[in-house]
Amino acid sequence: MKKSLGSLAGLLLASIFLITFVDTGSCVEKYDTKLPRKIDDLISTLAKPHIREREKAARELLRIGKPAVADLCIALTTSENKFVRMTCAELLGEIGDIRAVPHLIKTLGDYNKRVRAFSARSLGELGDQEAVKPLIKLIKKDEDPTTRAYTATALGKLGDTAVVPTLINVVRRDPFAEARKQAAISLGWLGDLSAVKIICDVLLEDKDVWVRVASTDALLKLGDKSASPFLSEALLEDRSPEVRSSCAFALGKVGTMEDVPALIKSLNDEYRSVVVYAQDSLVSITGKNIKGYNNWQEWWEEKTKGLAR
Repeated sequence: MKKSLGSLAGLLLASIFLITFVDTGSCVEKYDTKLPRKIDDLISTLAKPHIREREKAARELLRIGKPAVADLCIALTTSENKFVRMTCAELLGEIGDIRAVPHLIKTLGDYNKRVRAFSARSLGELGDQEAVKPLIKLIKKDEDPTTRAYTATALGKLGDTAVVPTLINVVRRDPFAEARKQAAISLGWLGDLSAVKIICDVLLEDKDVWVRVASTDALLKLGDKSASPFLSEALLEDRSPEVRSSCAFALGKVGTMEDVPALIKSLNDEYRSVVVYAQDSLVSITGKNIKGYNNWQEWWEEKTKGLAR
């Protein structure tokens, strides 16, 4: 009996040893004394002239993750090589450690526009409210259009409605279409209904197709039915099929019975996507599963006659 108990105890100890070995082995790199040197070497590789070498090093740093954050922050703020600073800024956002926030805020003032742009984008990914004021300052003064576009996106992701007036100014006045587009998208994310009227005006007036599409999507997210007349107007008058398709789709969510005539007319649109979305939106608004322009038109005429009585 004692021998059996001794054997059992031995098996249990062996099992514990194996479990401990497996658990420790899975995390061995975390405690690898060579890891700091490896991180230094990888960061140095980010300065290499060949893009494939830089990309391989960046992937490895991303795989290492949080143990690399401190060294990435140092390199971000001290390296003289723009590729190192750019990549560090990008990686810090992807790793997602808020220890990077003050360092990224510092590099919003970097002389290289791509470093500023990636720093702004990463601050949006990290989601720390400490970045709101520095990003507002950046979008107001930065002359690089890509930096302003990335900053507009970041401000939307941070979720603070205090940035709405700033984004409204961007969507109305920024000369760069991508910045206006990203500002419209961010206004949709933020959900502040004070932006609805401005976005409606942008939908009807902006010269860039993708800014108008982004405005339609923002109005869809905001969900305010006061936007439906503007969506109907764009549905009938916009020359872009992408904009008309977006409007037809959005009306299924925010449209009213007053938008039915515009949707029925759109069933004759030359673009299939407009027709499909208009049909779906008609069903959504009216609750009627009618097919084809003539049948919808007949139903609407009968309905309006009944209302007139």
